Amino acid sequence: MRNCILITMALFCGVAAAQNRAIQFETGTWKEILAKAKKENKLIMMDAYTTWCGPCKWMAKNVFTNDTVADFYNSSYVNAKFDMESGEGIELAKTYGVQAYPTFLFIDGSGKLVHRVCGSDSPQNFIQKGKDALKPELTLLWLEEKFNTSPGDAAIVAALFTALSDGCAPVGERVDKYFSHVKPEEFSSRFNWNMLYRHITSSASPAFVYLLKHQDEFGKKYTADSVSRKIQNVYERSFAKIARSKDKVALDAMEKEIRANMAGDADGIIWKGQIAYYSAVGDWTSFAAVTVKYVEKYAMENPSQLNSFAWKFYESVSDKAMLEHAARWAKKSVELDSKYYNNDTHASILYKLGRKADARAAALKALELGKEAGEDVKETENLLKKIEELK
Repeated sequence: MRNCILITMALFCGVAAAQNRAIQFETGTWKEILAKAKKENKLIMMDAYTTWCGPCKWMAKNVFTNDTVADFYNSSYVNAKFDMESGEGIELAKTYGVQAYPTFLFIDGSGKLVHRVCGSDSPQNFIQKGKDALKPELTLLWLEEKFNTSPGDAAIVAALFTALSDGCAPVGERVDKYFSHVKPEEFSSRFNWNMLYRHITSSASPAFVYLLKHQDEFGKKYTADSVSRKIQNVYERSFAKIARSKDKVALDAMEKEIRANMAGDADGIIWKGQIAYYSAVGDWTSFAAVTVKYVEKYAMENPSQLNSFAWKFYESVSDKAMLEHAARWAKKSVELDSKYYNNDTHASILYKLGRKADARAAALKALELGKEAGEDVKETENLLKKIEELK
């Protein structure tokens, strides 16, 4: 009987152990991990994560601990994980262009990026992505090499751009390189329209310039609305980029171009760009004036935007007439969707305006909602103390 019990316990422990396997991540330096991969002639699978990333935590809890996932990755890869915002991870994020989390990088022993994917996934799909990275003809590296030798090959372009998207990596100038090998009269084909619509982001792109000159032709084939949306999206991105560069001359020139080429309402794009510019250069008077125009026309039914602009006024604007606009926006945001954050914003602006009774009521409401939602309400408690000191 005693022997039977021992055998049963041994079998139970064996089963328990078999059901608790997990991906084994290396603990050494990046240099040491590269050396191990080279020695074992394996690729590295790097989990590029951050401590605040919810999907990263989900993968660690639900996928990395799956037996089948663990068996596959432990036998096929040297596995590593780095926080992209601390230690060696900061430089690794720059080296491999990691901007979304989680991103999974497949790297050879010399440090060359072979493949990448991003986002959380099921155990089955995560295994399949690992298998794909072991097949050279399915990797991003192979597709990049093919594209460099045949940049006009539509099949290669489609596969490469899909792989870049799956890896949360920008297509960048590759799309212009592709269109440089396409005859202009072929720009409006279904495939090329899809490439243009999905991947062109600069107003300086030759394909975009062609689209502007042939809006009617594209509109008849793919609807005027879709063409208008694409033009608006590109101009929005381009104008925002110029705004961040603080180049007022370029900003003014782009405004003229937008007004000349936009078939629809151009004010929203231009005002948003100007808001970004005036914020970047610290011209809060001009910032406030343009923001009022934008919010009153475009954001009065959007509680999140109303709150964001109101908070920015609280932080940066001193003019009381302008702060009254922000107080009205914050109140409207609360009326549309009363939450801890926008009640706190409303209280903050009312405090800045010296309206003690109203500020106190808003702060108390924010505290009530914050505590109900389990929020950290210390800042609001401090605000309430300052409100009580108002005369």
